[in-house]
Amino acid sequence: MTPDNLIDPFIVYWDINSSGYSDAIISIICDALIKNKIFVLNLRDLSNPVSTTVSNIIDKLARSNIKIRLTINHGAIERSMIKNLQEHGISLFTETDSIEKLLSVSDNIIANVSFLLNQKNFHEIPAVIAFCIKNRIKELEFPIQRAEEGEIFYPAHSEVDQLAHALKEIPLELLKLTVHDPFLWKVFFKREHLEGMGCNGAYTMIYIADNLDVTPCPLLPVTLGNLCSETLKEIFSSFKRRQIRKEIIAPPYECRGCAIADNCKGGCRGRTYILLETFNKKDPACCFNC
Repeated sequence: MTPDNLIDPFIVYWDINSSGYSDAIISIICDALIKNKIFVLNLRDLSNPVSTTVSNIIDKLARSNIKIRLTINHGAIERSMIKNLQEHGISLFTETDSIEKLLSVSDNIIANVSFLLNQKNFHEIPAVIAFCIKNRIKELEFPIQRAEEGEIFYPAHSEVDQLAHALKEIPLELLKLTVHDPFLWKVFFKREHLEGMGCNGAYTMIYIADNLDVTPCPLLPVTLGNLCSETLKEIFSSFKRRQIRKEIIAPPYECRGCAIADNCKGGCRGRTYILLETFNKKDPACCFNC
């Protein structure tokens, strides 16, 4: 199946606005997620306390087959939430950005961990992994950056090399890892070639921002439509979505001759678009010499 023939996305990322949405809007979106047979819904709400919108969404999707992964602020877990989440089969992640914060709440961690990478904490990755293994945390995710949340980070090649060396001493098989960055994925999983067909933005996944704009992914700020005025089906079936997908999937000109270009497609397209304002250049994080 080609990207242009895909009827629906499989995975939806939805960042929740702490001010909330009307019950009518929540119902419309949840009905659309069910109707479009979404496989996985990644909810993220970093407000403290967690907004009632999250509970409303979970309740409306309770009878669906959609797998829900909920990410909340590491300091926002309330014991009263846990039973309800467990009853609904929700995968709970607590998000933090430093090993110090992670250690300070270790007694309260009863969930998976989402560790948001930046320039200051990249060197903490081995310590975070060791912490998760020691505390029998099942899954550690390095989440997709959000375009609207500040500086777009990627590590220097020397930092990646140092990380690769440090990971040799860590039993990674004891922990389920979710790594979205294409080049860090290669380091963690020790593969010579990237798997898949490059960026899945506007293909198997879409992103719903807190203002209900729909974009290809959390890191690619190209608005395909808004769920206040259009349905998910209309947005995903639109010419604009298909056109953006063609631009995403086309290997950049400067990647010509690269041995992995057909799979890599230039790396992270969102990072490239934000930092270089084009799809026709390779990811600035790329460490391959084409």
